[in-house]
Amino acid sequence: MTEIRKTSSLWKKMVRCLRTIGPTQFFLTGCFLVFSLPLRASQPDGPYQIETFTNEIVIVDLGARDPQPQTGRFQQMTILGTQGAEPAAFEGFEKLCVHLCGEDYPATCHFVARFRRAHVGSANQPVVAFAGTMEASDFHPFPMLEGASKSNPHDWISESYSKAIGGREFRWFREKEGGEVYLESSDMGRRFYSPPIALSTCTLKRQLSFLILSCRPLAELLYEGKDLLLASFADHSIAKAQILASFKMDGLDYYLAQLGNYFGLLWKEGGEWKSRWAAADYLGYAVDC
Repeated sequence: MTEIRKTSSLWKKMVRCLRTIGPTQFFLTGCFLVFSLPLRASQPDGPYQIETFTNEIVIVDLGARDPQPQTGRFQQMTILGTQGAEPAAFEGFEKLCVHLCGEDYPATCHFVARFRRAHVGSANQPVVAFAGTMEASDFHPFPMLEGASKSNPHDWISESYSKAIGGREFRWFREKEGGEVYLESSDMGRRFYSPPIALSTCTLKRQLSFLILSCRPLAELLYEGKDLLLASFADHSIAKAQILASFKMDGLDYYLAQLGNYFGLLWKEGGEWKSRWAAADYLGYAVDC
């Protein structure tokens, strides 16, 4: 289990990020507090973050709460990966603790579960996990991004803000005729990120019906048409917002998505986009140290 302890550096980065943005913001600088909508009764239990994996074993992050009283719930895990869903059998729990704020402060702990993969040596790369059996069909890895092109400012400039999943609002705005077009937030203008993100640095990529404005290394934004879905920023994380795969479940189309270092599900219900992301609820405990 030595691989698991290597993740402590990521925890420290995320805690620094949480200190910077405060616990009430959903995301900024590529790091965000996990935002989840309630699942309907017919939807699966999850997603849970993958801590690490091998060809035989998957280690799943279960968060800060002791899972022992709910052992029956985790007897089988469905691993959703880049090539589909696969079952994995429960082998045991482990509690991991790290002194995020130094030895003089209490350790921050969380629990993981160890699962044995049913398909040893599979080329399927685990992304997220769900407790129990997940009835998914028509799984399709999303195609590679089509050739990138420069973004046309006239296609993106807007007087109004577009709300990303999670509630934060952004727009592309030009302050004066002939000037540069910058990404602005509704609460802080273009000063929400330093240095400001200029549209001239961005390239446009397509994933079927989705558009990606890639302004790397600073930011990446995922749109459905002109509607903003996800925004990822590079401080303390990677700037990545894209769709990895799609599948059907309970009559709905779901999309396996990546936002920075996190993975989760997007789906549209009643004309509204919703999401669930693998949680890391124990990180907030160390924010004030």
